[in-house]
Amino acid sequence: MKRFVLALVVVTSVSAACGSDSQDVTVPSTSTSSSDSFETFAGSMVPQGSTFYSFPVTTAGTVSVSLSSLMANTSGPASSDVMRLGLGVPLGTGCSVTSSVDTTPGLTAQLTVQVNPDVYCVNIADVGNLTAPVNFTIRIGQNLTSSSSTSTAATETFASLVYIGGTAGRTFAASQAGTVTLTLTSVTPSTIVGLGVGIPGASGGPPCLLSSSVDATPGSAPHLTVAVDAGTYCVQVYDSGHVNSAGVAFSVTINHP
Repeated sequence: MKRFVLALVVVTSVSAACGSDSQDVTVPSTSTSSSDSFETFAGSMVPQGSTFYSFPVTTAGTVSVSLSSLMANTSGPASSDVMRLGLGVPLGTGCSVTSSVDTTPGLTAQLTVQVNPDVYCVNIADVGNLTAPVNFTIRIGQNLTSSSSTSTAATETFASLVYIGGTAGRTFAASQAGTVTLTLTSVTPSTIVGLGVGIPGASGGPPCLLSSSVDATPGSAPHLTVAVDAGTYCVQVYDSGHVNSAGVAFSVTINHP
């Protein structure tokens, strides 16, 4: 409970510190994920754009950052464009980056830095790959600890309906770091649908912010295999342009740590 309250204070106190190094970037939004002890930074990025978000660190340790989602459309698919993710300290109206990585979206920490108590900033920038605007979501974790290694793998089944232009999704919890596999086992009537995995969206926004996705038809082999840190994630099935007006019924098997 204490961590959830602190996270809310962080967003309130630093929201004015969000900024951009480019006039072409929309104002970013921020939210927190209390169940996973992650803070999230979300916004819209245009070609050649960059933007940053400032946050305080009160205890010496580590800050871990990941580009968790990149999507051109709110329903999918996920984008695999490479972005530059950086961590540094606020300087004037920008972020003075001291550590960075060029990365595609992922659900494990992509940049981890040892820090002392201070105010820091995470920066995201297009490295020249974008041809159109995309929506991004970054997860920021402080002093994350490993989950118990005694947890056992779990299997869940997600079955629902998708109509033309629609989506269907559900969340699941990974109790420790490991690998998530998604298998689209049935679609009736048979057709191609989009299948993706990501992190739950904030209230009022897209329900699932996709990190990886694929157009799939039913089969017995996994359609998506993704490495994750411990946390809460979501699977989404969506119309990728092949669902007719009557809609389809589907079933997905989720294996996770």
